[in-house]
Amino acid sequence: MINFESQNLICRFRGIVLQSILWNNDVKSTKYTIKEMIAHHSCLELPEGKSITKADTLEDLAQLYELDDYYWAVKNIHPLTHDLNYVL
Repeated sequence: MINFESQNLICRFRGIVLQSILWNNDVKSTKYTIKEMIAHHSCLELPEGKSITKADTLEDLAQLYELDDYYWAVKNIHPLTHDLNYVL
């Protein structure tokens, strides 16, 4: 059973991933932030920590936290002008 603190952390991780997707944040920075929080509150050797380590893109992180619909909605509705992969 997941305790209250774990649920709170998962909500915070989801929030970090949501903001990272919205602002097209660097995946390395996002992973670093989440991994530091996991290391402080838990252990990176747990399945969630290993999944974060394996994630290569924001899309991978979105799938991990069940935010893939949000990821594609943001990417398809309006590519951000500061997205270096966006070509006019």
